[in-house]
Parts: sequence; C-alpha cells; structure tokens
Amino acid sequence: VRHLTRPVQELMRCISGGSEGLQSFKPSNILEIDGLYDVVVGLTERQRKAENILLEEKERYKLALESSKDIFFSYDLRSETLDVVNHPTMSGQWQCGGYGGCFINPSYIYEKDRARAVEALRSETDHLYAEFRLKWPEDAAFLWVALTGKAVYDTDGQRRKLVGSIRDIQEQKEREDAQRKKNAMDGVTGLYAYDAGLKALAEERKDRPEGVMAVLFLDRLKQINEKNGIVFGDMILEELGQLVRERRRDLEAEAGCRTAA
Repeated sequence: VRHLTRPVQELMRCISGGSEGLQSFKPSNILEIDGLYDVVVGLTERQRKAENILLEEKERYKLALESSKDIFFSYDLRSETLDVVNHPTMSGQWQCGGYGGCFINPSYIYEKDRARAVEALRSETDHLYAEFRLKWPEDAAFLWVALTGKAVYDTDGQRRKLVGSIRDIQEQKEREDAQRKKNAMDGVTGLYAYDAGLKALAEERKDRPEGVMAVLFLDRLKQINEKNGIVFGDMILEELGQLVRERRRDLEAEAGCRTAA
C-alpha cells in the first residue's frame, strides 16, 4: 500500500510547497499522477498570470487617480454605503441610509437643482447621468458637477452596486452661460435681443405678475442711418443702451425693484 500511495504523497508534498515545491516534482511514470501534476501546474500558472494582470491594473488605476481631478464612488445598494475615492476631505465610507434612497446628502445639492438631482440619483436605471450644483461640507461654494454611474449586477442577476465618477464641470458651465448671454444680448445696445427679452419678461412675470413695462420708439433712425451712415446710428443705439442700463441700476438701488431690459 505504501508503494502505491508514495507517488500521491510525493505530489501532495510538492503541491504544499508552492511554486518551488512543484518545480521539484519528478515524474512518477503513472499516467494519472503525472496528469494531475500537469493540471495543478497549469492552474498555478494561470493564477500567477491573473495576479500579475491584477497588479498591473491596480497600478494603472492608481496612476489614473493621481492624474485625475474626478471623484470616484461605489455605492452598495444593500448596505446603503457610499465609498468615495480621490476627494481631499470626503474620501472614505459613508452611511447613506437616512437619505431616502439617495446616495448623496440632499443638503449638499443646490436648492434649485435638488428635486431634479435627487430624482435622478434615486432612479433604478443601469446608466445614470445628472448635472447639478454640489457643495461638499468643506467647500466654499456650490460648483457644477456631472455625475456618471453604472449599475453592477451579482451572479444572481440582482443590482448590487452603483459605480461611477463625479466630474467638476464648473468652467464648462461658465463658458456655456457666457455664450448663452452673448446670444441673448444685442451686440450694440447691450440690452436683450427681441426673443430673449420676451422670455426674460415672461420669467419675471411668473414671480411678480404686477409691474410696469416701458417701450421706447426711435423715430427716423432709418433716415439717420441713410444720411450719416450705420456707424453713426449704432453710436446712438449704444448710447441709448447705456442710458437704459444706468437707469435700471438707479431704479434697483433707489426703489428696490427688479428690472429686466
């Protein structure tokens, strides 16, 4: 019996010795034993390659974090725990059970964006995207961010986690706002263009239906342009726009009223 079990015992000794032990194994000339040895060596080699790949991926992930300003997160849907990475003060794990299914404290979100942002964060879609203004506890002001997330499923087909990132898009929003204002304002007078002006008046009347609207008519401006040139006519319009803007500021300072022009 000892003679029959000796090859098996030798193989087990080599396996227990790890990689060095496997290298010391000598063929037993028993088909089954040597075949089992080949299987173990193959599995060990694949495991080694997998570990090397994981180490490489870990280093790439570390480099990506170091070179990125994005905040990365992982939200466990079962334990309602948020894991934050790459934030100077908020990195770590946070319990979010008291936020009603929202994994970011609603008080961190700008009030005007809150309802829309919370609805997006609570959604059960596999791909999540939301833009809103956010202020972490240590931040001085609200900043525009873009939150991107993706659902991760377990082997049972159940949604287990949300993983994603939070990117600072404040500069992008400022550029968009500047372009929007540029498109809305007349280049000569500095006042609202026609369509943008009507929209601004409509917005003002939503909050305050009462008020006064002043309309200015410029007589013979076409004739002035034809006689003196369009540059002279633009100078008149520019001066008029400056006067209107100054009077707006005076009304807002003196009477405390809201104006749009």
